[in-house]
Amino acid sequence: MFDRKQFLDSVRSETQILKHLQSKIPEGAMGFRIAEGMRSTKELLVYLGTCGWLPAYCAIHGWDKFKEVYEESGDADVVPSDFPAQLDRQLAKIESILVEVSDEDLVSRKVAYPWGGEAMLGEVLVNTTLKFYAAYRMQLFLQAKAAGAKELSTQNCWLGQDPA
Repeated sequence: MFDRKQFLDSVRSETQILKHLQSKIPEGAMGFRIAEGMRSTKELLVYLGTCGWLPAYCAIHGWDKFKEVYEESGDADVVPSDFPAQLDRQLAKIESILVEVSDEDLVSRKVAYPWGGEAMLGEVLVNTTLKFYAAYRMQLFLQAKAAGAKELSTQNCWLGQDPA
C-alpha cells in the first residue's frame, strides 16, 4: 500500500499532467462533447477541479458531508481559464487533508466508499481520488484529441509532456 508521500507524489504527477492536457485543448472546444449525454470539455474541467480533494475529504470525514462541503467550496463556479490555479488549490487541499492522517491510518482505519461498502482508508483514497484523476485524465486527453488536438500522443497523456 502507498504511504502518504507516495500517494501525494502520484497526485502531484496527475495534477501536472492535467495542467499540460488542459493547455492542449483547441480554441473553441469548451462546449465540445464526445457524445450526447457526456460532459462537455468545460464541464469536465470543472469536475476535475473537485474530483480529487472532495473524495479525500469525505473518505476521512464522512460522505454525508459531500453536498454541504462542495457547495461551500465554490468550486462549481470555476471557469476553465482558472483550471491550472484550481488544480493547485485542489492539490493544496489534498495535502492539507492528508496531514490529518498517519501512514498507519492508511492501512488500519476502515472507512466507507461513496457507493457503499468499506475498506481501509488508503485503499479508498486510491480507488477514489487517484483513480478518478487517472480515468478523467484519459477522458480529457481523448476529448482534446477528438476536438482537434491531433498532435497529442501517449507521452502527453501519461507524462504530461510533448513528444521530443
